[in-house]
Amino acid sequence: MSQPLIAILMFAIFFAKDFVGVEIFNPNDDNIKPEYLDKVKEVGEALKVILEKLHSENPRFSYQLVIEGTAAIKWDQKVAGTFNPDNQEMYWLSYKRALALYNKWRSQGLNLRDYNTEIIIAGSGFNGINRDNRVEDNNKRFIIQIIPKVSRPNPQLIEDKVDKEE
Repeated sequence: MSQPLIAILMFAIFFAKDFVGVEIFNPNDDNIKPEYLDKVKEVGEALKVILEKLHSENPRFSYQLVIEGTAAIKWDQKVAGTFNPDNQEMYWLSYKRALALYNKWRSQGLNLRDYNTEIIIAGSGFNGINRDNRVEDNNKRFIIQIIPKVSRPNPQLIEDKVDKEE
């Protein structure tokens, strides 16, 4: 079995390679098509393995897991330049799809918060740095990022360190 997630930039950005060029949602809908539910679970399980490894190697670190949905621009609108890059409906739809993905993982028993991880659900609509500028249909996807999070310092640890230095 091949890896369902491909890491780019050393565990920073992930995409589900089995979903590239595949529409796991019907147009303008946020329900995952039934034929993709097993693959969604496989991707979630692979993500869980990555988070477990990060947590076991760095138990004091915290992470943010960003699930960002994006949307593709209709070909005729892209060619004519008539699309609205700030289309509110596409922001909302891409957010709802990212939330649907996360909720499906939760319903399948995956709790990605178990690994000192904060979950952020986002939708960037027709925008985002991670867009595929060559094949517009590939923008019907999710970008998954794991970001180390700087946490608030523990005041007791700081006080103990100051006491030792005095």
